[in-house]
Amino acid sequence: MRTRSIFVLGGFALALGAVPASAGGCGARCYEKVVSPPVYGTVAETVMVRPASVARHVTPPQYGTVAEVVVVQPARTVARVIPAVMGTVAERVMVAPASKQWQVTRDAFGREVGCWVHVPAQYSVQHRAVVMQSERVVHETIPAVTAVRQRTVLTRPAQVHEQVIPAAYATQHRQVMVSPGTAQWRPLSRHY
Repeated sequence: MRTRSIFVLGGFALALGAVPASAGGCGARCYEKVVSPPVYGTVAETVMVRPASVARHVTPPQYGTVAEVVVVQPARTVARVIPAVMGTVAERVMVAPASKQWQVTRDAFGREVGCWVHVPAQYSVQHRAVVMQSERVVHETIPAVTAVRQRTVLTRPAQVHEQVIPAAYATQHRQVMVSPGTAQWRPLSRHY
């Protein structure tokens, strides 16, 4: 944008019309040449000293930490062998069967008396190992092993802010020619 105002420094030249000379005979008129210099003035102009621009400011991203549960070892099923359970039982077993034995004794009179005597069977208690519960396989589920892990995440991305800087203007002065100089003939007051 340019504005112009003109200040006149000098006066304007006075232009005088040329008067023609009288035709023939005496009494001819004489003229002198009058030169008027050009007139200059000062022009004030508004000029742009700096164009408009855009300043960009970058806000860096922001990060945060979140806690998350992660599986260190997954759950699994294992087979476990349970051994047999042994026990001891007591059994009454026959050691000797019933029998008859010939026994000779003396009675109250001193006589020798022989008799067949029935001997009952003889028993004893014997212990032996028995399987109380047989061996078996059971499947056991071992739960997963987890842990808490800290992880860095982006909470706000980087941002660009723009600021418009307007153009800057200043007033400059320079001289310009308001009117050009003139050269004219002016009649003299006396005759030659």
